[in-house]
Amino acid sequence: MIKKYWAATTDETDPFSSGDVVIGTAWPYQVSFLKTEKKPVAALVPSEGATGWADTWMMSSHAAHPNCMYQWMKWTETPAVQDQVAEFYGATPSNAKACDILRKNIGDSADKDYHCGDDAFLKHIALWKTPLQECGDSRGTTCTDYTVWQRRWQEVRGTK
Repeated sequence: MIKKYWAATTDETDPFSSGDVVIGTAWPYQVSFLKTEKKPVAALVPSEGATGWADTWMMSSHAAHPNCMYQWMKWTETPAVQDQVAEFYGATPSNAKACDILRKNIGDSADKDYHCGDDAFLKHIALWKTPLQECGDSRGTTCTDYTVWQRRWQEVRGTK
């Protein structure tokens, strides 16, 4: 059975553990966790590819101390911090130098579930972007803008 969209990782791992759910979208963390718990799960990317995103930091153009933010960003890119984010948050490190640390800490899951440093895997992932009316191609302005997308998403989720 396919149940619902999840907000917290346990919203997904608990129903998989109990057998109430048999398919769903997941991050590497959930897959790795369920495998550690000896649950019969596997991850796949359809031949059409899959979507994903890269979390980013932004800085105001009016920041009082921009160098502080630059130092923060530099620190977050270090292998040690990238490993900590991967283990706690479930995101694949963006700094490939973190992969050895992640492998040491979580074993084969770093490669099998997180695809750490696997550029070929990334070619099958289409990164999300904010919906714009301007499609960016020959379709012109026929695409759905963010306001309409958000309303429709709320309808799908039943959270009007």
